[in-house]
Amino acid sequence: MGGQKKLIQDLKKIFEEEKPSIIHCHFDGYDECVVKANKVNAEIIWHEHNERSLVKNPIKKIYQKINLRYQYGVIGKKVHIISLYNGFEKFLRRYGYKGNIEVIPNGIEEKRITFSPKVRGDSIKFLTFGGRADDKGLDILLKSIKILKKRTNCKFVIYITKGKDTKEWVNKIFEDDIPKEIDIIPQTENVSGLFEKVDCFLAPSRRETFSYAVAEAMLSGTPAIISDLEAVSWAFSQKSIITFESENVNDLAEKIINYMENNVSEQYLKDARKFVLENYTVSAWADKVIKYYDSILS
Repeated sequence: MGGQKKLIQDLKKIFEEEKPSIIHCHFDGYDECVVKANKVNAEIIWHEHNERSLVKNPIKKIYQKINLRYQYGVIGKKVHIISLYNGFEKFLRRYGYKGNIEVIPNGIEEKRITFSPKVRGDSIKFLTFGGRADDKGLDILLKSIKILKKRTNCKFVIYITKGKDTKEWVNKIFEDDIPKEIDIIPQTENVSGLFEKVDCFLAPSRRETFSYAVAEAMLSGTPAIISDLEAVSWAFSQKSIITFESENVNDLAEKIINYMENNVSEQYLKDARKFVLENYTVSAWADKVIKYYDSILS
């Protein structure tokens, strides 16, 4: 509590000196403090990046829900909210927010990713990113591999970057008998290099906000098989994107088999890259935010 009071005082001093017209807060831990420190009558934007997960403890969950209702139904009465996808509105309305919600998906730095045409070899190579295994649905993918090994004669390998909990989940699903089709590789800053080495990207997530990984795959010319989550529905229009029913292990296996039996047109891959460049880069994101600022101040 003492830390919050000091933060409010510090913010109040900054606002009084700078006299901003808009205060744009990207960190939900500062949302309440920004409102309480706003003595200059600035317009406030809360940039909400993801829903808050509720804890399992029933007593703590009640307390958490009360805090959320206070934040969005009381403190948030006079703020504007930017969310990353349409489905986030349900969460905000559930906890009492009645104001304007502007959907502006994030943007990625396109210069990090180069386009690399795909040439399939004898073994089809897939890539998925490790870390936050439950959110990213690593267990869903691992269970689908068991099906693939029984149902297809195609040669394949699935590269999984080594996140904090990756090996633990792989061992759990396969009981320490890891199949040769799984290759756990080091994480790297050279994401573009990873996409260059594979034929297809896999994103079996349970939960997403804006998927940088899917956008990066599209920029790199890599087809992707992804969960049909509303948060990544912005990508569904592209023919290089293959969706499966979220958390459906059998459907994921079927979509992987179908991909291995059919090529994705290079034109589809070029179209997907163009789509991201036009709509989901950092500069495209900045243009959308500036237009939103103008609409608030006009």
